[in-house]
Amino acid sequence: MNQRAAIKLAAGLAGLAACAAALFAASWWISTMKLIPSPPAAPVWEAVAFRDLPGWEDDTLINFRRACVQNREDWCHVRDLRRYIERNFTPYRLTTRDTGVFTGYYTSLVRGSLIRTDEYKYPILKVPGDLLTVDVGQFLPDCKECQGLRITGQKVGTRLVRYPTRQQIQAANVRDSDVLVWLADPVDAFIMHIQGSGLVVLPDGKYLPIGFAASNGLQFSGIGRALQRQEGLRDLSMPSVRRWLRENPDKAFQYMHMNDRYIFFGQTREDRFPQGAMGVSLTPMRSVAIDPRIVPFGSLLWINSDRPHLARLVFAQDTGAAIVGEQRLDFYWGLGEEAFLKAGVMKASGTYYLLRRKQRRNLDRAVEQ
Repeated sequence: MNQRAAIKLAAGLAGLAACAAALFAASWWISTMKLIPSPPAAPVWEAVAFRDLPGWEDDTLINFRRACVQNREDWCHVRDLRRYIERNFTPYRLTTRDTGVFTGYYTSLVRGSLIRTDEYKYPILKVPGDLLTVDVGQFLPDCKECQGLRITGQKVGTRLVRYPTRQQIQAANVRDSDVLVWLADPVDAFIMHIQGSGLVVLPDGKYLPIGFAASNGLQFSGIGRALQRQEGLRDLSMPSVRRWLRENPDKAFQYMHMNDRYIFFGQTREDRFPQGAMGVSLTPMRSVAIDPRIVPFGSLLWINSDRPHLARLVFAQDTGAAIVGEQRLDFYWGLGEEAFLKAGVMKASGTYYLLRRKQRRNLDRAVEQ
């Protein structure tokens, strides 16, 4: 083979290799895109009157000022909050969807240790060094649907590949340096992954506040339906699922591994605990998680739901992997077992209204006094 032919062959092989790499990346990217919700249509809002808000006069506004301060509003100090809001905000309803699903969440209170022992042997992991998140829109600026989309994967050499599943992560050897804290109960760890935050009670009585730091980028899958089909579980509430997992430790990991999504945690500042996606401390029964593509973080909302009946003002301060679409909302109940029992059984039909601030003006002195 002469030199010219050798150069052509080498160039051809390099081209084929580049093409194969591009096809692999594209196919992986397309398959990963299935895990990312399609961008929703722009929500359509219609102004309504405060008298149209179900139960508007029923809210006692208990604990509302705390949420207002956490939301960094400049009007939290006014004496008559309801009157101030009526004068300075306009309520809007979604015309594209009247009702949706309201669920509940809470902050776990669990036992743990900073060192591994025979009692504390279930790790809560820190964010690993090989975890990368890519902003797809930066690489495909002409793709309208790609703007704001992010893909999380594992860095292997110079490649980005799908991150391991929950089962694969838990089967791997764990170094002490990768662990934030060790828990006593694997079911507690599993539920804390779903809730996104926890307050760990250490053996010396001190507390370690931790919260969501990153995920493996894979889709969340609930295990209730699988327990119903394969084990005959009728009550699919979170307390019922927790009870079944604890009573059946020989099968528990089989079902918990059905949820590929894995959460990595970090320590949270005490003054911001529990911290929502907006970066502020959540207030029990006044903070909610929403789809920020529909409702901007920090928005003031009026919510109304059945089972349980809720009619109150809340702030949109958090989001979650399962909180997608219009009128989808997760209601924050607070910390510990009592909050768990309320959050774990909540699946309500509800409606939220967006309260938009009117054009800014000086505070009404009559309202302040």
